[in-house]
Amino acid sequence: MASRISRGFGRFAIVVCIPFFLLSLYLAYNEIAKPSGPFVVDLPDGVVAWEPSRLSKAERDVADLLIAEQTSAGIVARLGM
Repeated sequence: MASRISRGFGRFAIVVCIPFFLLSLYLAYNEIAKPSGPFVVDLPDGVVAWEPSRLSKAERDVADLLIAEQTSAGIVARLGM
């Protein structure tokens, strides 16, 4: 009787584990393909190469466009950068 019970629990564990394992693979793939949260970039000191006040109007427009595109893509820089 003990072997039937232990065999039954073993089969039950396999039946329960396989769907959870497949679900975890699916969720991991989707998280890699399309992250659900923002990607926060830890920028080292000295990366910012210009002061916004020193840029011309055209250069500020390009910089604003790049920042808007990166923000819409979910890339967020640390505060104060």
